[in-house]
Amino acid sequence: MKDTCRFDDDCYFAGLLEKKEQCPNYSRSYWRNDKAEEICVHDCAPIRTMLMVQELFNRFIGLQEASEQERNKYQRIFLELANIKLNNNKEIEITAQQDLIEQ
Repeated sequence: MKDTCRFDDDCYFAGLLEKKEQCPNYSRSYWRNDKAEEICVHDCAPIRTMLMVQELFNRFIGLQEASEQERNKYQRIFLELANIKLNNNKEIEITAQQDLIEQ
């Protein structure tokens, strides 16, 4: 995770405030990586929010695609089962009609 705070570069509040810690959009969070090392991340709340929304949106799109693929698989299975059932019913009807004709 990278810092998203750009207080010194292009922050609106940079001209009004002395330190980035005074910015209302500033937040600091601590994370642990795979090696159990603590990492401090300096974030700008609006930028981090947009990044998180984009990540969630991408996950949602992937979930939707997976759901559509599963739906298509089940639809094919259902159609095959329906065809088998219809074919069995037709065979029963044909044998029943032949029995009636023979009588």
